[in-house]
Amino acid sequence: MSLLPGGAAALKAAQPSGSIHELAGCLRGRTNGQKLTIEEIGETIAQAGANG
Repeated sequence: MSLLPGGAAALKAAQPSGSIHELAGCLRGRTNGQKLTIEEIGETIAQAGANG
């Protein structure tokens, strides 16, 4: 966070550490052909991010 003149503050989003190709590949081999819900996809992506 940066403090600006006049008491304002600015936030900058963190830059992603991986590529979109890595994100697309993080589900490969984890579904056994079944379709996943949005929640399951989110959980899998979060796990992949936590594991590096």
